[in-house]
Amino acid sequence: MRNIREEFPQLSNYNAYLNTASTGLIPYCTINNVKSFINDLLEKEVNFSRALEIMDKCRLEVSKLINCSKEEVTFVDNTTHGLKIVLNMIKFREGDQVICFDLEYLGNVILLTSLSKSKGVKLKIIRHKNGFYDYDYLRKIVDKNTKAIFVSSVQWVNGLVMNLKVIKEIAENVGAYLIVDGIQHVGGIKLDVKKHGIDFLAVGSSKWLMAPYIGCGFLYINRELISELELPPYGLLNCKEPKEGWPSLWVKYDLDLWNKPLEIVNSGSKYEWGGTPPLTNIIALFSSVKYINDIGIDRIHEHNLKLKRELVNEVLARNWKIISFVEDTKLWSPTTLIKVNENYLYHKKLTEFLKNNRVIVSMRGVAGIWGVRISTHIYNTKEDISTLIDSIERYIKGMTK
Repeated sequence: MRNIREEFPQLSNYNAYLNTASTGLIPYCTINNVKSFINDLLEKEVNFSRALEIMDKCRLEVSKLINCSKEEVTFVDNTTHGLKIVLNMIKFREGDQVICFDLEYLGNVILLTSLSKSKGVKLKIIRHKNGFYDYDYLRKIVDKNTKAIFVSSVQWVNGLVMNLKVIKEIAENVGAYLIVDGIQHVGGIKLDVKKHGIDFLAVGSSKWLMAPYIGCGFLYINRELISELELPPYGLLNCKEPKEGWPSLWVKYDLDLWNKPLEIVNSGSKYEWGGTPPLTNIIALFSSVKYINDIGIDRIHEHNLKLKRELVNEVLARNWKIISFVEDTKLWSPTTLIKVNENYLYHKKLTEFLKNNRVIVSMRGVAGIWGVRISTHIYNTKEDISTLIDSIERYIKGMTK
């Protein structure tokens, strides 16, 4: 895995970059593929056929990563865009209940509270207990009015891995949808949408998929729901391509789509833009996801959890605190929230000290949980963990003088 670091020129700017949960680094291959496409725009014609070919290749790579079919993949701008599509697809009625969790990302809170105000949907917020959730309590509060359970598969603040299998079983008991935000999960550790019975999964490319600002996201929609749910109005590229190909439409002088409309495609693409797609963004997503697939998500998963073990051992050896810590490595994510004491301002200054020493982490907190958030990915090594720990100890030593 050490050779992988050569693919990330940004690492030279840092002593240790441990902040993928905020923004992932972009590999050379992604940057080069985007540059190549932009050069093509200057020298070659990029037509519908080329665009559809690129999109199809990207769908294939995404489907490999999360174990679904290409037809179940919808391109979106980012995670929030994908979740907006889902919340608009589901025909919520006044009095419907959506169950959610209090550690959710702030953007998701806005999505759900605005949904509640506009549709009259009731939000049932599950409160954490010391950074964990009680699934028995979740079973008790779902009822016939529960339309959906909305959850991040890995919580953004403390890296808590949610038990999607249990949540899906609870949702199924009342016929509710399982809506998952996977941006803090997919690409960093394995996620199999079929194994967990996920109905909807929205993922942006800015973190573990390593295409921030230049990539786009994707939305997985269970095949059965693609036929069941609609979201008109539709655009041209939400329709089935004519047998003669799209260019054939441009010259049909007797074409009458007003009275003989095209058939809407029965795949995830019917929820996309419907017009000219942002191919540069799709190429960036494709390149980074293919890079992940070429390495292998199993290897990446193993690597990230080995680094987690290094960090856990170092932190616990010093009697520092890990928020939402569990011994079971099956419940580990690459994101770890730590405290060296209970002084909030102390940790804000610690985070700034680390930044000034080119050790990049984040200070994060929500719903009573806070600390220094450390997140590792394929470009990190044991040396990065050592650099972090040494830097924290230097700060502590300086503060005690």
